[in-house]
Amino acid sequence: MSENIQVRQIPKTTFIWFGVMVVLAIAVYLLTENTRVNKANFILINKGYTNISNLKVYSKQKFEDPKTMVQGYQYFVKFTNNATNQHCKGFVVRNFKNMMDSDIACSKGK
Repeated sequence: MSENIQVRQIPKTTFIWFGVMVVLAIAVYLLTENTRVNKANFILINKGYTNISNLKVYSKQKFEDPKTMVQGYQYFVKFTNNATNQHCKGFVVRNFKNMMDSDIACSKGK
């Protein structure tokens, strides 16, 4: 009844490959997050919000304007406008013709 079952050990190179894959996944995630924030910041600067801090980009969606049939990206953002001491949230849009638009609501407080 008592049998010795041998278990094959996982090679050390497998652990090394797992580690490399985890590091690459973290690097890609950080790169995409940084790119989204930089693009949203560029749009906000062009719309006149030059003195901002605490910029957070919650999502990035591809969209198409039904009137002009032009596609682009929409960024949902939240930030603090240091010039007016307001907390702002809303979305900014940049289409493929480099036209930019925004719908941002700002309020005092917090």
